[in-house]
Amino acid sequence: MSTLLAKITSASQQPRPNFKIDLAESNNDNECCEMQEVLPLSVNSASANNRAKASKLLAFCQQITLRRVFRLIGFSIGSYPLAYVIAAIIMSVMSFGIYYLKLEDRVRDGYTPTTSPSRREANLLREFTNSFGDPTLTTLTLQARDGGSMHRLKYLEEAVRLHRYFLDNFTVEVPSTGERFVYREICGFSCNANVVIEYFHSALLEEYRKEKTGEIRSEATNLTYPIAKITGFDIHLERNFYGVRLRPYANSGNLRNSSSSSSSSNRTDFTAFTEETILETITNIEYIQVVFMVFQGQVTSSNMEAKLSAWEVALYEFATQTYVNQPIKILVRWNEYFPRLFIAL
Repeated sequence: MSTLLAKITSASQQPRPNFKIDLAESNNDNECCEMQEVLPLSVNSASANNRAKASKLLAFCQQITLRRVFRLIGFSIGSYPLAYVIAAIIMSVMSFGIYYLKLEDRVRDGYTPTTSPSRREANLLREFTNSFGDPTLTTLTLQARDGGSMHRLKYLEEAVRLHRYFLDNFTVEVPSTGERFVYREICGFSCNANVVIEYFHSALLEEYRKEKTGEIRSEATNLTYPIAKITGFDIHLERNFYGVRLRPYANSGNLRNSSSSSSSSNRTDFTAFTEETILETITNIEYIQVVFMVFQGQVTSSNMEAKLSAWEVALYEFATQTYVNQPIKILVRWNEYFPRLFIAL
């Protein structure tokens, strides 16, 4: 009997450690369940608040319609008409000065920082040239309207005539003072910037005359591009002629050699040659798209600045309004061209 009681007692005492472990595990499981239950609740509450705010904002935005806005404005004007009338009068009086506003859009002043290297270089240039302001630069591009070459005698002669006209005979009046002048009076040291065109034209006419009459041409003149030799001096043509197409140099000078060795009876045959054929023997230039001219001016005073500005505007008006339906098309570009274009737009 005692043995049986001892076995029962030992059996009842053995599972107690396992029971403690199971109890601890069950407690941990309960804590995890509680954490899992608490965490979704907090997340759900935050998302619910966000949805509530979004719905309120959406409802508010839906109420702001164009109809409601104009209704509120009209209600406000109808409630306080005198206040709006006074405010409109004040704004109109303050805006009256716009009538005397002079619109200017200068690239240097409006878009260039005061600390930029270009401003320092411009100031150094003013000190070096003793100028009152920035030098002006007006460019002219002359192009044949028929798309042909500008080194044809008729077109090159017209280009030279235009250059001399702009230099000596194109009279301009300053609007502020009424003073009249020509470009040669204000060009300074830039008067001969385009003299290469006249040199080339004169040499081309002389060589053309000799080639047509069968005379022996001078060896001191060689009208090749980009550097021509005229009476023994090198002349750079690349600064005034653009869009140049050259023919093979071996094809030049065929008639020249024949003219030097031909008899007097054969020389009369030169009159039958066309202008294009004769030009092929004079120069290696086959085609010139554009004749480029540069007109510069140094701003030494406010009066000189007004003159240069008036000359540029008058030149642009001449090219776009007066010189129309002519064999040559003139395109003018100057410092104030794009600012004036922006203002016009």
